Amino acid sequence: MLHFFLILRYTMHMKAFTANKDVLFTLHAVQNDLLSCCNKDKVIALPAFPLWAFCEDDFFDGTITRCVIQQAQFDNEKKTLFFPVDFTEVSGNKKTLCITFATVQNTEEITLPQVANLPISINTFRTGTVVVTECSWQLYDEKWIKIKN
Repeated sequence: MLHFFLILRYTMHMKAFTANKDVLFTLHAVQNDLLSCCNKDKVIALPAFPLWAFCEDDFFDGTITRCVIQQAQFDNEKKTLFFPVDFTEVSGNKKTLCITFATVQNTEEITLPQVANLPISINTFRTGTVVVTECSWQLYDEKWIKIKN
């Protein structure tokens, strides 16, 4: 019985954005290239998975008219490397999520090279509820969103 309550305590629910598989393959290739570049410069950068962006439950309540994954950036405060994902709503409001793809161990500043594959404009992506239990990630209540041009 105690084991059941311990598992409940470590279970989190949140909303997530994930791109289609072709974009995920591209992001994974870019992630590998950038980590190789960082680790060549004696910076310890460890990959982070999954390549999803996490947000509040009401983030996708408006109609999205544009979604773009931007060039990689470094967050010195959190010591992470991430891809910003910019969303534009019908009203013109812009929102941004972050796809964290690495954690950095031993540096204060990193200069990341510009990648030819980025920015990527996305027309199809999915959202869903993520359940994180110990070391596993599961996506439920998936909803595919297609941006009409």
